Amino acid sequence: MGLFDGFKKKMTEQSEEDKDKEIQSIYREIAEILGIPEYNRGMIDSPDEYYREHEDIFEERCIDADETDDIRWLGIIDEMIAADKIIEFDFKDELEDFIEELKDILPEGLTVDDISFDKDGYIPDWAAAINEHWEEDGYVLAVLDIDSDSYVTYVCTMDVFEELAEKAKQVGHRVTYCQDL
Repeated sequence: MGLFDGFKKKMTEQSEEDKDKEIQSIYREIAEILGIPEYNRGMIDSPDEYYREHEDIFEERCIDADETDDIRWLGIIDEMIAADKIIEFDFKDELEDFIEELKDILPEGLTVDDISFDKDGYIPDWAAAINEHWEEDGYVLAVLDIDSDSYVTYVCTMDVFEELAEKAKQVGHRVTYCQDL
């Protein structure tokens, strides 16, 4: 029996290693879609090292060093925030702050100036108005879910949104319309 136990253990280790390589590949695709440069993708290939380099941030989020999946997902998001491509809003942000900060990540030619917003509303209400307005232009105000009360928002084309949502789902995460969070 000892011989077979060693063989089973080796097969399980190989399976886990193969599975991790597949997951890394999907995260690389997500990083590529988001335009994260190769040199900023340490969270994917070396999550342990990335964690050590950003330990204080992960500890604030109550993420432990062995939570590889969360390190990769949040690392991607943090790199996007640092590159001013994503903005993280708090659920209680005011309309004026929301609009002003959102303008910082809008692609050239895309605007929110001619959208009628409910001043007494909340982010889901404003996001619904934005997405309805942008629909004919083919753009989406998306959110990368981090399982908190924050809205990690990203502006992209519908094609990018659909591809990103599918890839995120493959690694157990969610990208959805901002109003649906």
